Amino acid sequence: MRRSRLVRHRIGTLLQHSLRPDSIREHPCFDRQLHIVRPVLVERLNILLAEDYQVLREVTDAFLRAAGFSTTVVSSCANAIAALSDPVRPVDVMITDLVMPDGSGFDLANHATFLRPDIRVVVTSGYASAPLVHLPLIEAGYSFLPKPYAKDELLAIVFDALGVAQAA
Repeated sequence: MRRSRLVRHRIGTLLQHSLRPDSIREHPCFDRQLHIVRPVLVERLNILLAEDYQVLREVTDAFLRAAGFSTTVVSSCANAIAALSDPVRPVDVMITDLVMPDGSGFDLANHATFLRPDIRVVVTSGYASAPLVHLPLIEAGYSFLPKPYAKDELLAIVFDALGVAQAA
């Protein structure tokens, strides 16, 4: 079982990750034959990006692809649900905007974890200054990334959501 943590950028950073010893075998990087946690092979990870703002969607997609991730990019909650509902499409992490034209990113995150219990969720928002916005996300087990964000912040929170150290 992983615990989510609050990431506060430009104010200071609190990054904390812990795995209970009995849950290490459930970790996505655990090698059952060797009984060790292996580094994540980024090119095997698939990210669903749900962002309605076109420029940010394109830039974020470029950041993720440059880091080696496979991405599926959508501009609405409805398209994200369709992608999540496709049993053939692998999705390891979903990054969603909190405010979408056709729904709430929080509701989308809840729907995603219902459809795919093992999915990791990162919610982004430009409304980062209000604790009432991001605290329910953290309590629900989702990672939160305030906008605007830099490439290194995006990649750090994706790796953190996966529960692994980022390769140098």
